[in-house]
Amino acid sequence: MRFIFQAMVLCGIAGAVSCHRAEIPASSETSPGRREVQRAAMRAESWQFVVCSESAGLVNYIDSLARRSSADVDVRVVGCADIDPSLPTIIFGDHLPDQLADLPQRAFGEPFTLNSDELMILNGYLNPLTVRDTMPSVVSLYLSVDTERIVRYLRELPSEWGGVFRGRWAYEILADNGSRRMGDYAGRSDWTLATDEEITLQASTKPVLDRDGVAFYAMDGPIMPERLTKIADTLLADPAVMSDVSRVYLYPSVERIGLWRGNMEAYQVSGRDLHLVPDHLDHRPRKRIPVEGFLRGMTVAHEGYRVYNGYGGSGIGPSLDSLQRMHVNSVAIVPYTFMRQAGEVGELPVPDGAGSENDPAVRFAIREARKRNCFVLLKPQIWVSGGWPGDVNFESEEKWDKFFRAYRDWIMHYGKMAEEEGVEALCIGTELVETTLGHPDAWRSIIADLRKVYSGKLTYAANWGREFEQLTFWADLDAIGLNSYYPLSTSDRPTDAELRAGAETWMHLADSVSVAFDRPLWLTEVGFRSVERAWLNPHAEAGERSASLRDQARCYDALLTASLNSERLRGMFIWKWPSYLGHDEGRRSTNTGFTPGGKPAGELLGNFYRGIDREKLTPGQ
Repeated sequence: MRFIFQAMVLCGIAGAVSCHRAEIPASSETSPGRREVQRAAMRAESWQFVVCSESAGLVNYIDSLARRSSADVDVRVVGCADIDPSLPTIIFGDHLPDQLADLPQRAFGEPFTLNSDELMILNGYLNPLTVRDTMPSVVSLYLSVDTERIVRYLRELPSEWGGVFRGRWAYEILADNGSRRMGDYAGRSDWTLATDEEITLQASTKPVLDRDGVAFYAMDGPIMPERLTKIADTLLADPAVMSDVSRVYLYPSVERIGLWRGNMEAYQVSGRDLHLVPDHLDHRPRKRIPVEGFLRGMTVAHEGYRVYNGYGGSGIGPSLDSLQRMHVNSVAIVPYTFMRQAGEVGELPVPDGAGSENDPAVRFAIREARKRNCFVLLKPQIWVSGGWPGDVNFESEEKWDKFFRAYRDWIMHYGKMAEEEGVEALCIGTELVETTLGHPDAWRSIIADLRKVYSGKLTYAANWGREFEQLTFWADLDAIGLNSYYPLSTSDRPTDAELRAGAETWMHLADSVSVAFDRPLWLTEVGFRSVERAWLNPHAEAGERSASLRDQARCYDALLTASLNSERLRGMFIWKWPSYLGHDEGRRSTNTGFTPGGKPAGELLGNFYRGIDREKLTPGQ
């Protein structure tokens, strides 16, 4: 049986009530964007839980949930007829209030149907009754014919109280058999659901194989019989692994196990269940690609936090394919750790959330790049809340010692990963200005330890200016790394010749450092936003500057001209390229991001990469 969520049904008794339909006006420059509205709702002091059901069990549970509210949030529980449209609202039940009866149809853009065994969740959608308010409000839905299903779902949330407000997806539709569909908003500002990008997870209700008392299930699609037999043979041959396992769930990728489990590890044991990505069993790293010719590089950034669009997602392959069409042969993969304060020491965690730059996701991105014969630079970095790595500094030797112990543990983790994956080069740090200039011996010790576990090339990504020009341990590394955001000109209206001269100036400086330490020069990071006067401060936010594809292209022209004339430059990694195609850098309407793709700068870069080959170029050519 299907439960049809249309205006006629959701108004209560079919045809008995006329439904009010509040039109959502087209967004304008003065209308607050979706994120602004949602954030305002999360800061609201009052919310309402609306129960649209005769189920005493649901009513009692929602009452108890509301009583758990924090001291700074007042939650009132009301019935369907008593909804206050001015308040942020969450509706629980088997139907909707009359005023909002067509909300699912409005959100999904078509008549919405729900099976009787399904639960539909809509998170923080625009309340159509408030669209003309200065600050509209939001409404979330938990709808199911089976209201006990709603209670079971809420009880299983990691945080029942907080989880009810913060869904991971814009919408989810969950079936009793475990299958589910979920999707996100199409953009950062509007309210359109990206139903054309919906994720579908298909549960396996019957085992595809039953051997030696172990049932094997194929999640998200069939497995070829010969492949299944090989997997079973491998697992059952290891009693230490299988002694307590009665069910094995097989997933096609780390993306899929992450979407299902909220954890992207390829091997997970839960009670008597083993959850496994079979590729985990037989992966063998490829041989390293030798450093020959010019490293025509791009930094591939983890831009998606929905599992499917980050490093471990299915979007990474097409993104890397698009780079090969630009003649890119090298990529930098950048997993982040986090510091809450630049002057306070704590652990440097390795992310483990399913949508983060976790180890399985980073390994997957590395493997996808190496499948395409790309040279890989693994470039772990620290994200400093409210600042940048150059702010990291401490007042006492005790804190410095604690920091370097934590840093050593963290970077050694990636050194071991780089060796296991056959990564060609490892960047040991990025823009940690005060740490490198003030404590070079600590870095030399870290480098020595890394050499014990990692046999590839080592570099460091020094910040342009003081750090790059004064760093003293380049000789301990295999390549000199420069994150170059030197201004090309101080003029608002320079000529092309002046921009090229500006690029030549800092390139000559970089060449001189390379000569002094007898190490090749890599631009571990370089790029320009597509904004007006991008040459003035290439690293800065767009701010009030308007978009300018022309000014970005002029900067690229200067950079590439200087690169051709450098006698020491052996590679560059442009900042940056997204982990999935279609990412808008949160600037869909302004187009002011760093990504050169789809812009004249990208065409210039592709032509440069297509033509350059350091083995065929003479110095200065």
